[in-house]
Amino acid sequence: MNKKTTNKVITSSILFIYIILITFAIIASNPPEWLKNISQEDKQSDAVLKKNFGDIFLEKKKYNQAIMEYEQSLEIKADQPEVLTNMAVAYFELNKSDNALNILKYAIELAPANPSVIYFNIGNIYDKRNQVDIAIPYFKKALETAPFKWQTYTRLGDIYVYKKDYDSAIFVFKKAIENKSDIKIAYKGMLKRDRNIYRYQKDVKEAIDNELKQNIDLKRFDAVIFNNSLKNNVELAKIYNQLGYAYFMQNDFEIAIKKFKKALNIYPGFYQAYNNLNAVRIAKENIKQ
Repeated sequence: MNKKTTNKVITSSILFIYIILITFAIIASNPPEWLKNISQEDKQSDAVLKKNFGDIFLEKKKYNQAIMEYEQSLEIKADQPEVLTNMAVAYFELNKSDNALNILKYAIELAPANPSVIYFNIGNIYDKRNQVDIAIPYFKKALETAPFKWQTYTRLGDIYVYKKDYDSAIFVFKKAIENKSDIKIAYKGMLKRDRNIYRYQKDVKEAIDNELKQNIDLKRFDAVIFNNSLKNNVELAKIYNQLGYAYFMQNDFEIAIKKFKKALNIYPGFYQAYNNLNAVRIAKENIKQ
């Protein structure tokens, strides 16, 4: 018998004894605090178990099964923004975006520990619906608390390119590159992410809070390893390509060429950047003629 099973047996035995004592009026019918704690711990454990099953189904793209597990988790414990968010993702993948939006907006009302994920998903739904003007404020709201901001900046940049607002696109693509390429920003992002993960573990949370308050000493880290990880980073290459495209659309050919070349240095097989580079060179030659 494993430890978890043993704990369940002990808990059940305690509850059984308590029921007998109530039956014979030996103790008061109002449950003591220790019994409330046992009940709450069991509920939390069962709710987490159901959520984990839902996450497995979600990862396997079995969305109906995922929703069923999430619903059962919420029946046990209703105020779970993370469960609601993942359930909304499942509904969205089933082309039920209205359901997804309603769930996400309700999740925000619960004052979640990490609201950026919810705001990002709301923005994503409106973006996929081509309601980009509604999506933009939600992506901006996500930036306020996102531990890693580069992905949200990139999505905003793509929207601005779609709207032909190239100045705004250039600004946010540069911010995306900065956030993805700066070791200090990346480290702070990891701390903020872990603070949310371990928010119920007081000692860990306090240690992370203390670290966030201090000036980060980069000498403790191997910047070479971090920088090497960026040399072949496909996502970073895509951002440089999009930044180059925004400059291209502004007829700033020289800077566009530099950005496309940077994208190809990172990801030599990036055909879109290669095609864009050829296109800007042709445009440059045509102007000379």
